[in-house]
Amino acid sequence: MDNELIKLAQSNIREAMIAEFAKNREMIGRHIMNRRTPRHIKEMVFYAMARNNAITYFLSLENPSPSNLYPPFPTDQEYLKLMQRVGATRYPFGIRYRAERTFFEDYTHLDYKRKRHFLDAPLPNKPKIYQWLEYVGDVVVFIFTYWWVIAIGLVVLMYLGNRNDSVHYSGNSSTQHNTFNQGGITDSNYSPSWSSDSVQIPDTSGQTGFGNSGMTGYDAVDESETDQSPSSDEEINNEQEEAAPVADIAAVSDQQEQTSNNSRILADSLLSDSNQESFHVDKGRLTLGSTKEQVAKVLGNPDSASDSSYTYGFSQINFENNKIVGWFTIDRPLEISLGEKKDDAPPFTVGSSKKEVVDAMGTPSSLFNDAFEYQFSRINFDSDNKVSGWTTIDEPLNVEIKSNIADAHPFAIGSTLEEVVAIMGTPDSYSDDRIGYQFSVVFIQDGKVSQYSDISHNLITIE
Repeated sequence: MDNELIKLAQSNIREAMIAEFAKNREMIGRHIMNRRTPRHIKEMVFYAMARNNAITYFLSLENPSPSNLYPPFPTDQEYLKLMQRVGATRYPFGIRYRAERTFFEDYTHLDYKRKRHFLDAPLPNKPKIYQWLEYVGDVVVFIFTYWWVIAIGLVVLMYLGNRNDSVHYSGNSSTQHNTFNQGGITDSNYSPSWSSDSVQIPDTSGQTGFGNSGMTGYDAVDESETDQSPSSDEEINNEQEEAAPVADIAAVSDQQEQTSNNSRILADSLLSDSNQESFHVDKGRLTLGSTKEQVAKVLGNPDSASDSSYTYGFSQINFENNKIVGWFTIDRPLEISLGEKKDDAPPFTVGSSKKEVVDAMGTPSSLFNDAFEYQFSRINFDSDNKVSGWTTIDEPLNVEIKSNIADAHPFAIGSTLEEVVAIMGTPDSYSDDRIGYQFSVVFIQDGKVSQYSDISHNLITIE
């Protein structure tokens, strides 16, 4: 896993798995596998297929737990077929074991009791007694590891201490005295004369900073200036506040008002799609734009909460400006709706609206900014909120791409997308530059087939 996937998995493990599945499939589709394929390419493809097999199995579970991420996983027939195709014998099994083991480690993390949790699940807080025990253990380990350093340090300190105790100071002449040993303050460092405690001579020079001001012992101060001493801190602050420009206060007020207006505009925009497409939501159910208070009223207090999300079990609701903008369902159902599936609704296709997808599929189990998810199958939308692609993993999607070609023939490099669909039917996955049928991938460039990879041996092509 790269850093991008790891960061995504820390917030949404399902989203990260789907993203990894797509990346692995893209890598698999870039290579034509046969006996002459270089060994390192074979290993990469086998590793990617093993990871995708583990992802497919895990995402198909109804109640997944961290233990379900641990191997072994059911045998993938496509994996065995590829072994036969490229003439591989032993090493693919080692690659598969390594891929499945790292899959478990990549998507889980340990708590203080060495127990595994999903990577996007918060770890339980460590009790203070564990923290103290760890601290004591670290100290003990440090002492046993560096005892010789500590011993040398103690010997050096003892030596220096004994040496300081034996030092005696002495003067070098009868006219000079050590202030802190022989002469003290009264003898000074230059002559044996005593300092007088009598009142000093008044200083009328007006100069300050020398500590010699006559009768009081302070710097001389002109009595005429005593009434002009600086004002107190409180008076200075009051003067500064009175001098603050009125224009700055007005600017702050305008800025706060603008921020409030922006927040209202953003909150209203969160509901623009649903309002424009007129999603029908039963009264009393949550939907896009519902507030945190409404969520708590319908679902109760969350298991964990933050400014941007509420978590119920492993399921989560996401917020912006305290209003629902998305969700994903794992173990606990969420009473969120965009509408019910209509029996007479046609399948959705490329360019369908979100409302048409809901009519064909019902409310998605998970919703993100640019995607609907039904279990682990995903539908992507473009910036105009129109269907731009999809990926079928476990939940069958009610999707269709029609072809006007009556007599379908095997396709080849240079065939059009319509010709491929005519012979192969609606693809399991669709994007701007490729379509997929199980693990097989057909690459499309300028509306025509540029290359393909028949990993699943299910493409009907001209040999």
